[in-house]
Order: sequence, then C-alpha cells, then structure tokens
Amino acid sequence: MTREKTDEWIGAVYKAPDRDTLKATYDTWAVSYDADMLLTGYLHYAMVTGLVSRHVTRKDAAILDAGVGTGALGSLLNLLGYNNLSGIDMSAGMLAKAAERKCYSDLRQAVLGEKLDFVDKSFDAILSTGTFTEGHAPASAFDELARLLEPGGVMIFTIS
Repeated sequence: MTREKTDEWIGAVYKAPDRDTLKATYDTWAVSYDADMLLTGYLHYAMVTGLVSRHVTRKDAAILDAGVGTGALGSLLNLLGYNNLSGIDMSAGMLAKAAERKCYSDLRQAVLGEKLDFVDKSFDAILSTGTFTEGHAPASAFDELARLLEPGGVMIFTIS
C-alpha cells in the first residue's frame, strides 16, 4: 500500500458516477481501507469516540453507526465499554469487515437517503464519520436519521 494507491481509491469514490459504482468500489476497497486511511492521517474515528465518551454516558445506550464502513469506530467504542452498537452501510464488503470486529449487535445493508428499516426513536445516539461527503449520503438523510433518534438523543457527524 502506498499513499498514491490510497489517493487512487479516494479519487475513485469521489468520481463514482452512480450509487452502484460507489458501492462496488467500496466493496473492493474494504480489504485495505483501514490501512489506506491511516496513511492519510484520518482521525475522524478518534474525534467521534472522544465526543461519544463525553456526551453518551450510558454504556448500554443504543448507538447507530450510520455508514459503518469497516467498523473502526465501533471497535474503539467497544474498547470503551459501549456494547449496544448497530451499523448500516451500502457496501456488503464493508459490512463484512465490520462483522469481523464482533462489536456490533446488528449490521444491515442500507443506503442513507432512503427509508431505513428501524422503528421511530430506536437510538440514543447516531454517529457518522466520513459518510456525509460529496457523492455519498445526501443532506436529506438527516431527516430519516432524526426519525430514529430518541428525544434528547445525540447526533455526531463528521463532514468530509
């Protein structure tokens, strides 16, 4: 893995002409995604983990990782004792990597911007790192995520 290869992957996802191409690119990239992103200095997982530990005090809080990717965020949260994690992602390849971490109780293939298969007010916190970015999750997805959040719940997002 090299920084040049990582830049190629990043370019491919930002230039994906449609959702199917984007999904297929992430499916393939899942194998080296974590190592590749480390090369870029990507720190969103650490920042969000710190915010969760400060604002979500119950370790059994129902938390949705929206755009779970390889599950790196869930892995960090699980190390801190959070044990009620769910995740969604459009990419089956990314979900397979997240499942290998064994820290999510529920992983589902889903697309942000579409109706999500959860009942209203299912989560105490909803997190998303690097998913709300050009060509990925649309701003309209926030309405659907808000439907899933308990009143007084916490939403933490990074925008890339």
